[in-house]
Amino acid sequence: MAWLLDEGCREVVEEAWGHGVEDLQARVERCGIKLQKWGGDRFHKFGKRIAILKKQQLNCRGRVSPEALADFRRLESELVRLEKQEDVFWRQRAKQHWLRGADANTRFYHKYASARK
Repeated sequence: MAWLLDEGCREVVEEAWGHGVEDLQARVERCGIKLQKWGGDRFHKFGKRIAILKKQQLNCRGRVSPEALADFRRLESELVRLEKQEDVFWRQRAKQHWLRGADANTRFYHKYASARK
């Protein structure tokens, strides 16, 4: 889901999906490979990218020109978008870990399910 909040995701999917006339399985596999290449470690470096944007934003604060204001607003919207992506990424990651623990450890799952009664 974090990928869906990035503008480049749609183009990657459309490009991967549009080639050839293979069956559905082949298209899904090609799409997955392209997304992995595109995403790579892109979504593991949120902190670094957020810090860069905040630093650029601080550089805009002292200036009063219309260009500086436009830059500040652009950086602010990018920062909000990136923080939202980071939140979605970590929520997904936490859910994956919980699901893996539940699948691999039936005792864990049973204990969790029993406690909910």
